[in-house]
Amino acid sequence: MKLKLIAWGLGITTVTTAGLVGLISLVNLPYPMIRRPVSKVAPLLLLPSYIEMDHPYREAIAHVEQADQLIHHVSSFEDIKLGEKKVKLAQENLDKLPVWFIGYEPQRYCQMFSCSWQFTIDEFEAARKKIGRMEAIIFQKRNTFNTYQQAEENLQKAKQNYQQAIQPEQKQTIINSWQQSLDECNCSPQ
Repeated sequence: MKLKLIAWGLGITTVTTAGLVGLISLVNLPYPMIRRPVSKVAPLLLLPSYIEMDHPYREAIAHVEQADQLIHHVSSFEDIKLGEKKVKLAQENLDKLPVWFIGYEPQRYCQMFSCSWQFTIDEFEAARKKIGRMEAIIFQKRNTFNTYQQAEENLQKAKQNYQQAIQPEQKQTIINSWQQSLDECNCSPQ
């Protein structure tokens, strides 16, 4: 008898839990026609999706700012590499943000938990544009650095060749090559 009672209790608990999980999953779907009425009546049910959005938002903003700092205040090529990684991370986090949510304010949730994301379409587009500009800057700086490295290698070869050259014509050709490498090195990697 006790075993039957325990089995019934477990069965009811399981069905109830599954029902609640299903209900919470349903109301957290990315459809404003479901979410808006729920946000007015029971905003706490939307907590899982708000938490899921909060982390990528915070990460995207942090990575955009870090990348901006690294790319616009370069002190070495390592800054460019790290900036490139931060840009990719920011892009990934922006991609995780649901576009349908932009401009939709979970007012009651933000009142209760003082959320930091009041993300509008303009902010989203500005972040995307900023990332696009930073990707272009990274590409340009990487190309400049590669050109600089190649010119540096050519300069070292010209120095070695000059020291080994015996005839004046060879030396003059090497000096011309050397001058060309110096001109190319004149473009700094920053």
